[in-house]
Amino acid sequence: MRLKLLRSITGTGLATILLSMNIACKKSKDNNDTPITPRTNITTDIAGDSWFGLDEVNMDNELHYTLTVYNPTTGIWFNNAPDPWDMVPRPGNGIRFSANGDFEICRFTNSGMGGLKSYAFFYMKGTAEQKGNDITLHPTVYRNTYKSVSDPSLDYDKDLPRNATKIKYATNRYTNGWDHVDITWEDNTVSRYYRRY
Repeated sequence: MRLKLLRSITGTGLATILLSMNIACKKSKDNNDTPITPRTNITTDIAGDSWFGLDEVNMDNELHYTLTVYNPTTGIWFNNAPDPWDMVPRPGNGIRFSANGDFEICRFTNSGMGGLKSYAFFYMKGTAEQKGNDITLHPTVYRNTYKSVSDPSLDYDKDLPRNATKIKYATNRYTNGWDHVDITWEDNTVSRYYRRY
């Protein structure tokens, strides 16, 4: 009798523990199976419209570009365009923060002429925590793709580690209708991005 009771209690306890673990695991992801990461509100000096690189500003000062070059749900890059340069709107190097703590980053390099360009794209999105001019990025998506024109065997498309990344920023307002922001990355390199005000 005691053995049966012990088994019953142990079974119930184990079921309760497993149920609790299952609930805890579910709480760490949202309905789209995306990890839930920390966030704070982001101040208006950096939140809002996207910031783009100088190349984008020089080519089109109305900034008809997008940072959303990768769809994590479908795994498709560049809205299924044959290459980034056929995507509409075109991809831009840049960064965007929303007031509620979301962020999105697109960074890329390319070489070659016309349609014969090799390229490497990095796409990151997730949530951000701000303390003064320090921001911690918590990626939920971090993807990298590379295409070589000269040697397609070098092509790849892969996930990168989604480690928290700390950045610093400083904004400056010009009198000609432009703001710029300097982003200092963890390796102490600095990227400058622009947007209209």
